[in-house]
Amino acid sequence: MDQTFHLPEAWQQAAEAIQAESGIVMILGASNVGKTTLLKYLLERLCRQNQRVAVVDADIGQSTLGPPATISSVVFESPLQPIEALAPQEMFFVGSTSPAGYFLEVIVGTKKLVEWAVSLEASHVLVDTTGWVRGEEASRFKFHKIDLLRPRYLLVLQQGTELEPLIRPFTDRKSLQIYRLPVSPLARSRNQNERRAYREKKFRDYFKGASVKLISTRELTLVSQSASGGSFGLTQYRGGISRYLMVGLNDADYRTLAVGIVETFDSQSQEIFIYTPLLDLTPVKSLTLGSLRVDLNGRELGQEPSQEN
Repeated sequence: MDQTFHLPEAWQQAAEAIQAESGIVMILGASNVGKTTLLKYLLERLCRQNQRVAVVDADIGQSTLGPPATISSVVFESPLQPIEALAPQEMFFVGSTSPAGYFLEVIVGTKKLVEWAVSLEASHVLVDTTGWVRGEEASRFKFHKIDLLRPRYLLVLQQGTELEPLIRPFTDRKSLQIYRLPVSPLARSRNQNERRAYREKKFRDYFKGASVKLISTRELTLVSQSASGGSFGLTQYRGGISRYLMVGLNDADYRTLAVGIVETFDSQSQEIFIYTPLLDLTPVKSLTLGSLRVDLNGRELGQEPSQEN
């Protein structure tokens, strides 16, 4: 990590405390405050101590590790490799780049990947989160996420006291250490066009080398995740599954093996042609149908009309 800028002293103090005791570290903050910069700083310090460190990237809109619309995880050991250069070892497909309307999917997916990292005896699990922190719905979402994950450390990046109402319910929890930290000196605001361009590059990178493969849905479980609460089957898809819909390809344990894009769906034969980097579709036992449509060049085409918020 580039250390040419002056790290806030509060960051260094928090890192020293975290190095001394293992646990789950959750990073909280609005967009463009340096959450990922802080995560990389902690990751480098812990790996230099030869610690076994896991990252759970739950920022589904501006992901660093896996493709957008997913939660992904990887376990690091020295020597440290750049997080952007690694493929996820575990993944959970959410199907949307915004947590609004997808509380259950994001919280369950994050919990599953944290449990996976803990099962591999990672000394620290660093959890990056979305920048959705304002408003009643965001507060409910973050409350339940913090409560379920039960982190040892909560690192709160804020410019003043704007996140105090959000963390107030946890200030008396004895098992939790809360660190209120200044925003990153490198923080730069990105507009919606820049954020979309970043996502589309991530999609292009992920699908590089992908190909179209045929899979029959007759023996598969089809899970439709929608902002209205979710359902099973194809009943809400009039005429079938839309072209360019993003899907998650899961095994029997509902582990996401890869992400795909629907090229063609034949409602009579119940066969789907899916564009995916996954080489062998034999382990695939279920498909999770997302709400986001992306073409084969990674360009976002908007939400599936039947699932539009």
